[in-house]
Amino acid sequence: MSSSWPIKSLGDVLVRTETVDPGQSPESEFEYVDVSAVSNETFQITETQRLQGKDAPSRARRLIRRNDVLFATVRPTLQRVAVVPAELDRQVCSTGYFVMRPKPELNHRWLFYSLFTESFMGQMAALQKGASYPAVNDSDVRAQGIPIPPLAEQQRIVSMLDEAFAAIAAAKDNTEKNLSNARAVFASASDAILAGCAEASVIDLDWAGSIRALVPDYHYRRPLSERTMPITLTFDIEQASIQDPNDRNRIIACFTRLGWEHIGGSAWRYPAMGSQNVSEDWFNHVIPALMYFRSLVDHGNLDVYNFTIDAHSEAGHRGRAAQPLGQPIAPANQIVMYPSPSSDAVLSEARLQKFITDAADSLG
Repeated sequence: MSSSWPIKSLGDVLVRTETVDPGQSPESEFEYVDVSAVSNETFQITETQRLQGKDAPSRARRLIRRNDVLFATVRPTLQRVAVVPAELDRQVCSTGYFVMRPKPELNHRWLFYSLFTESFMGQMAALQKGASYPAVNDSDVRAQGIPIPPLAEQQRIVSMLDEAFAAIAAAKDNTEKNLSNARAVFASASDAILAGCAEASVIDLDWAGSIRALVPDYHYRRPLSERTMPITLTFDIEQASIQDPNDRNRIIACFTRLGWEHIGGSAWRYPAMGSQNVSEDWFNHVIPALMYFRSLVDHGNLDVYNFTIDAHSEAGHRGRAAQPLGQPIAPANQIVMYPSPSSDAVLSEARLQKFITDAADSLG
């Protein structure tokens, strides 16, 4: 976690939520989220009860809205935490939940992931009272501090976390292994990512030490040819240093044509989500993109003041392995290119191929 990020109490970054009494409309129906409705394996609301107001339990008092974050204050260390989905907007939950509704400065999923950090859960464990029915009160939760980076940075890190936990969901769908260790995975992943962000202005994740916590063991039991581990790149360019407005478009076109996916701001990943590539093509798609980026920065005298690359690769190129991985170096005119949103006048396939060829020919 960056030391430049302010720490704010939850009470300062949440808006006040509403209480309701369904019994005042005895014939009206509503969906009720009780304290057992949130799974501490999937961290989702897994079931609700359809009730009429006249049948509402006394604890059915808290109105919930889409993207609220529910935190069970009863036995808080069980980590019953979930985001309210759109279909439960304006329904009702138990007073056994603290309902968190973030102010505009706080991304709701940043808030969600922050609740799994070791520091937050450690405080909940220390504050809970009661031997047979341990609980914390709402004021205990409101008093806890969490880091608040700039909103764009929150969104960028959240996209990384969401992607990591999509792998967990895939593991559950594709193997018989259940998610009994999901709570530990969430805590490890959240802390690793928050701690790995060395600068508030750019993601700098130390994935090397945390990737096994982020992706289930099932991934490592798959044949190498079936693994895809993304490469993530971020950079920041001083706006004042850009003399040719097409330079930024050329960067976009280069990464896009070489199969990278734009994931927001100045962040890119390869292979793209859902790509048919089963392993990274370092020689023909990764290195040429970085080579073009470096050359354009040098040529345009651009001020790149932040740059990170996180390579989770296990592939590279293993041409003589029992199950060959990656691709050998190909002539520029044989490198697979992808459509770019930029016009050919900015950076056509032919111009990019010529750049790669000229770099090789210059050694002659």
